Amino acid sequence: QEFNLISAKVSTNNMLLKNVCWETCGEYQSGSLAVENHEVSLLCKLAQDLFNQKITFGYCNKEFRPRAVFMDFDATFIKEESLTVLAEYAGCSEKVARWTEVAMAGGADYAHSLSEKLSILAGLSTNFFSKTRDQLNFNVGVRELVDHFISRSIPVFIVSGGFHEIIDELVTPLGISEVYANRFATLDGS
Repeated sequence: QEFNLISAKVSTNNMLLKNVCWETCGEYQSGSLAVENHEVSLLCKLAQDLFNQKITFGYCNKEFRPRAVFMDFDATFIKEESLTVLAEYAGCSEKVARWTEVAMAGGADYAHSLSEKLSILAGLSTNFFSKTRDQLNFNVGVRELVDHFISRSIPVFIVSGGFHEIIDELVTPLGISEVYANRFATLDGS
């Protein structure tokens, strides 16, 4: 879990941390924080409090400007695992979800896990791609986070082990610069 302070504006009497974005339990949130007397010790206390809540704390001053932002898609940008949602249409979501769990626990490498999941999904119609997209939900605050960077001309990229056929139509309207992902092999587009 992450807590990222994206920018800070210092006034004479206190520190106002603006455009604060954080993620807790898979939900992105944003807002502002005021820190009395802009003392570093207060920021350290805030960091310790967040650490105690199992939230990672990071701070960067207002001059910091990333050149680009890279984000994962499944269970990060969106709440769900898109292949598991797609597998629901094939009636095999439990098998696909199990392979995801095995890989996340280190019991199989990514390539092997993906190969197993794709063999389970073999023969599924491409008509289910749009149905899958309709079932996916952006994490709370992710649109605002993307807007924050794009409004400052900072490109945002998706780098995913997921698939273009599901991801692209969801993120293109948000202004995502580019998606790096896999492509499904289909027979005659079906």
